Amino acid sequence: MRTIAKILAGSLIVVLSLIPLKTKGQAADQGAAANKSRQMKINIIIDGNTATAVLEDNPVSRDFYSLLPITANFEDFASKEKITYLPRKLSVKNNDANYEANVWDITYYIPRGNIAIFYKDYGPSKDLAKLGRIVSGNEFLTQNRTFKARIERAEN
Repeated sequence: MRTIAKILAGSLIVVLSLIPLKTKGQAADQGAAANKSRQMKINIIIDGNTATAVLEDNPVSRDFYSLLPITANFEDFASKEKITYLPRKLSVKNNDANYEANVWDITYYIPRGNIAIFYKDYGPSKDLAKLGRIVSGNEFLTQNRTFKARIERAEN
């Protein structure tokens, strides 16, 4: 009886050792793939040219994404940013305070309810919420002082 139990136990170990297990790297790759498929990408189309951005996964960005597609008139502000106003204010509940905008960040200026895309450095501000970042086509955003653009969801 003990011999049969030992054989069965040994067989079980052999069978279990044949089952492939995920390594940490494989699990991380699958997690990154899942995040990529949920990534919110947008296109800003100006005179047939496209700037592409990736939005942050936060409530303010998701609210902005829900408005798309929109057509917006951008203007230069303070020789540091391009701004436009949205059809309505975004929800800023749970916004992180003292965010420091970087060049090519897309932000939401809470007091005025406008989008700001920075093309020069800007200091920390508790009035900004980060929406995302321009990842390509930034040169199209600085060619003119003012421009009309269509902002739409991009395919992932």
